[in-house]
Amino acid sequence: MKLWMKILAGCAVAIGFVLLVLLFNLPDSEHVGPKHFIKVQPKLQDILNQAQHFTVEPGTRIGTRMDKGKLIRVRSSVDAFLIRNEDGRYFVIVDLGGGFLGTQGYIYSEAPNVNITNIAHMPLEESYHLAQLNDHWWSYDGKED
Repeated sequence: MKLWMKILAGCAVAIGFVLLVLLFNLPDSEHVGPKHFIKVQPKLQDILNQAQHFTVEPGTRIGTRMDKGKLIRVRSSVDAFLIRNEDGRYFVIVDLGGGFLGTQGYIYSEAPNVNITNIAHMPLEESYHLAQLNDHWWSYDGKED
């Protein structure tokens, strides 16, 4: 075999290996979790700050959406649900959408370290995986992708 063919084959193998490594190490910016949470934390904090201006009665939830940087109350196409359980606990569920990734987003609890699975009025209809990110925040990711 000629030397140039050996060099070409070696380069092809090396490039293939590098591409494979890159494929498995690319950041998945669309899946919720600790890395994504850090990236979207300013947006989530803005939603929380604006959500404080809504009155949510115990046992109810309010649908909201960001419109030109302002959180507004809506009945459909909801981005964030503001929920107050019958016992007065306050939650904000920020939906990041679905599509081929399934339903996913973040849940904020005003009280730290609560059992998030017992939230009344949770708008999630499919089964999902919950992961606690800190004392007040959880991520949810639909299992039915």
